[in-house]
Amino acid sequence: MRPATVIWAMERANRYRSLFLEAQIMNADAIHAALGLTFTAIWLLVGQILVGNRQDG
Repeated sequence: MRPATVIWAMERANRYRSLFLEAQIMNADAIHAALGLTFTAIWLLVGQILVGNRQDG
């Protein structure tokens, strides 16, 4: 192989690797946001149950 072809192949591999890593980071952010929203929803639901039970008693 010619040196220019090897350099081109290495640059192309690095570009795809960086895109893969960025996709992983975005995926982690999406999971983190989903967990945060789920926790908030459960927190509010439990709070409503506790307040409702306190008023009934």
